[in-house]
Amino acid sequence: MWNSTFYSREIGHFAPAQINAIGESNFFQGRNASHGIALLNRLEQLKLQRRDLIFKRPLIFPDPNVENAIDLVDAEIKSVQRELAKIARSKRKESQK
Repeated sequence: MWNSTFYSREIGHFAPAQINAIGESNFFQGRNASHGIALLNRLEQLKLQRRDLIFKRPLIFPDPNVENAIDLVDAEIKSVQRELAKIARSKRKESQK
């Protein structure tokens, strides 16, 4: 049975005051790992999409829509990589304390 002092099974989330009681770093530790894995999965999806778009490029005349889509996927890849690096940096700083 769940300890209702910290976790409400019916609501399914922690209240901010209860997070402080648990310890913010402990609460978000697991969340960072799962978020990092989700970002890595997203990164792999984006790379596959990019590869598929590259194969759709016409041989002779460039298609601006395909090129724009590739640019958008490239930008999203960079964004996800930055977010993943940010989480990793935060985690490294936390573990050095």
